[in-house]
Amino acid sequence: MNTPTLAPLRPQVEAFLSSALPLWFKEGLDSAQGMFVEALSFDGQPLRNLPRRARVQARQLYALGLAHERGEFVGSAQNHAALMECIMKSVTCSYGAPGGGFYTLVSAEGQVLNSERVLYDQAFYLMALAWLYRVTCKASYRDAAERLWIFIETLRDPNSGGFQISDALKPGPRQQNPHMHLFEACLLCAELLGKVPWMARADELYTLLQIRFLDTATGPQPFLREFFTADWQPDPVSGDHLDPGHHYEWTWLLSRYRVLSGAAVPELPLLYTTARTWGTDRTGLAYDEILPQGRELRSTKRLWVQCEVLKGHLAYWRWNGDLEALERAQHVLQSILTHYLTPQGTWFDQLSRDCKNISKNSPSSTLYHLYVALNEALPVLAATP
Repeated sequence: MNTPTLAPLRPQVEAFLSSALPLWFKEGLDSAQGMFVEALSFDGQPLRNLPRRARVQARQLYALGLAHERGEFVGSAQNHAALMECIMKSVTCSYGAPGGGFYTLVSAEGQVLNSERVLYDQAFYLMALAWLYRVTCKASYRDAAERLWIFIETLRDPNSGGFQISDALKPGPRQQNPHMHLFEACLLCAELLGKVPWMARADELYTLLQIRFLDTATGPQPFLREFFTADWQPDPVSGDHLDPGHHYEWTWLLSRYRVLSGAAVPELPLLYTTARTWGTDRTGLAYDEILPQGRELRSTKRLWVQCEVLKGHLAYWRWNGDLEALERAQHVLQSILTHYLTPQGTWFDQLSRDCKNISKNSPSSTLYHLYVALNEALPVLAATP
């Protein structure tokens, strides 16, 4: 097999980023409110009247931090830092809860529409604060991350481990997904704020993956469960609903955890193999949701899922040098460029089974997935001949 190369795709990736980053950090920012809009139209017009999720603000701050790290922001580093701080101040005023944590939803005018404090959102605010510390070097952001963790501890389940999905304590299945992003947040905090105490927190969440989320007993192929009862048994309604994107995402996260902790992470190839054999179609794209053994549940294809496919392939290639994984990364990156991204710097967020656009706009929340995935690919684009 010829050595696969991603280099021919580099001009397309760079051209997209040169359009997307100015667009999302300008048109995607509601300067009057000091926060980001929820979505843009496909031609790049801000949809200002949509309610705004807390996670969108944190994710866009993450993207700003990464742009600063890469030197891709237009303007001086000082102005970049000032913009991030201004947004964080506005977002804290609109979403910040008096008892700690961040509310989940506000209106376009900044009025709280949902005062629930969701674990998923708090994980992304940890990451936003870590990036603010990285960009500004101000200890106040490191301290704010620690205070946010104190609130997160109030969501801990003292009986069966892990955390509740929110402070609302409403009925419903427990979820793997927010714990995964909390693991991601701990890894980023360990990288940007210091390993103590963040690696110990990441270690705990890694153990939760091993003993709760990863099913190694049901069949010959281990897989990642998503939904559980209060005592971490598979939820009777949705316990068999599997997410290929999260299998790939954990593959990438475990590769980062391996570097930071030195752990062997034997789960990495297990999750990758399951995702590749069960959740990916013949085009190399992954379904939104499947059942065990790869039976289709939702054959639509979100863009964020394909971003995690790309990251998973690259992580597996870096883990053991498998050139077939690099070839798969090349293929899925080409599919993202061909089927999802527009010349305006926007995207089609979901495709049908036959790769037709079925989304109504470009949600801001996807920039985080897309920018991180392209950032993972860029060193490979530059290094391959």
